[in-house]
Order: sequence, then structure tokens, then C-alpha cells
Amino acid sequence: MAIFIQRCRAQYAAVTLTTAFARFNLALILAALAGETFRLCFVWKMLKQASDAATFGIAMAVMGSFQIAFRLCVGWLGDRYGPLRVVMCTFLIQAIVAGTLSVMLIEGHDSPIAVIALLGAFGACMGARDPVSLAAVASLVPTHWVTKAMGLRGAVSSATSVIGPVFAGIALAVLGADGGCSAVHRCFFSRGCF
Repeated sequence: MAIFIQRCRAQYAAVTLTTAFARFNLALILAALAGETFRLCFVWKMLKQASDAATFGIAMAVMGSFQIAFRLCVGWLGDRYGPLRVVMCTFLIQAIVAGTLSVMLIEGHDSPIAVIALLGAFGACMGARDPVSLAAVASLVPTHWVTKAMGLRGAVSSATSVIGPVFAGIALAVLGADGGCSAVHRCFFSRGCF
């Protein structure tokens, strides 16, 4: 009987961890799609207000360069603070940044230094999340499933990087720049508080 109870507990734990991994993966998919949508919607809004293609290019370059730099350099954050905590912090930081930038644009406060710093923070969170999320996989699935879960996480990450810009373009066409930015803010806030 004791062996049966131990097996039942092990099965329950595996189901729970698998559910936790599925929820984590879903949160990361939503964050990737929301990040691409915000990037396109916000920069499109900037382009419409400034009517300057250079502004559009600079904003995209700032977010992209911070995203690449942080993807390469921040693996130690997960080791030091715990990967799940770091991922949740990126959700919250992106929610705050998306809300702040949206309010700044609506109110007409367009300090270039503040906008560049906030866009850099947004891109940094996008870049930091991918490598740290792979480290978090080991804590969400049983040991014998880690390799498969990491492979699935990598495949989903690659797929969302391809689908993200398409999704962002559709969101911009359907919701407009203002609607897209506010939808992203709500998505990040709900994922961060999750």
C-alpha cells in the first residue's frame, strides 16, 4: 500500500509540475507576442507624431540593441536571484514601462532621453527573459523530462520570434497603435501578477 501511495504522489507531482510548465510556457508566449506588438505599436505612434523616419529607426534600434545585449549578458541573473523570480520581474518591469510610455505619448511628454531609457529597459527585459526562462525549466518539470521540456521551450521561443511580428502587424491593423499599447500593458500586468 505504501508503494502505491508513493507512486500516486509521484504521478500527482509530475502532473502538477507539467501544469506549471504549461502555464509558464503560455505566459512566455503571451509576453513574446505582447512585446513584439508593443514594439511595433509604440514606435508606429512615435512615427505618426514625429513624422520622421529617423525617429522610427532610432527607436527600433534602441530596443533591438538592448534586447540583443541583454540576451548575451544576463544569464547570471537567474543564477543569482532565481530564474522564475527574474522572469516575473521582467513581466512587471515591462508592464510599468509600457504604461509609462503610453501615458507619456498620450500626455505629450516626449523627453527623448526618458523615451530612449524606457525603450532600452523594455528591450532589455525582452532579451533577458529568453535565456533565463530556459534555466527555469529545470525547476518546473521532473528531472527525466528536463531535456524534452527545454527542447519544447526552445522550439516555442523560435516559433514566437517568427510569429510575433506577424501578430504585431495584425494587432496594429485591428486595434490601432493606442489600442495595441493599452492591450499590451494589460497583458504584461496580468502575466506579471500571475
